[in-house]
Amino acid sequence: MRLLLLASLATASQVALSVQRLPSGDALAVQVHNGGPGPVTVPSCETLQVEVFDPAAERWTPVPSRACQRTEPAMSLEPGEHTFQVPIAVQASALVRVVLVFGLGCREGLPLDEAGCSGHEAAVSGSLTAFPPEER
Repeated sequence: MRLLLLASLATASQVALSVQRLPSGDALAVQVHNGGPGPVTVPSCETLQVEVFDPAAERWTPVPSRACQRTEPAMSLEPGEHTFQVPIAVQASALVRVVLVFGLGCREGLPLDEAGCSGHEAAVSGSLTAFPPEER
């Protein structure tokens, strides 16, 4: 499967995101690089949030995703590379980005907002065109 690199790395402390659009145009491949000395904790539900730029409001808006249970235990991402596939449903030529909220120093087995993390941060990818109109 051929991937097209459309957004470069964006970092937040020890975590960096790299986003590629899959040729099908209906999903993004997101590589999460944890470059830190230990794990980071991420929600197991809506791990990655896709946002679309609204030019009229001049702001980024979350794209609705699947319904999920916010009470699911969070996931731990060890140092290294982790790849996720994220479905997207936005109009042609929409400008999108991906956001990952993560916790540091969290207790295991609990939802992220209950895990008693010592801190929370967000990694934001560079922006990219979801699928140019000529490719649809």
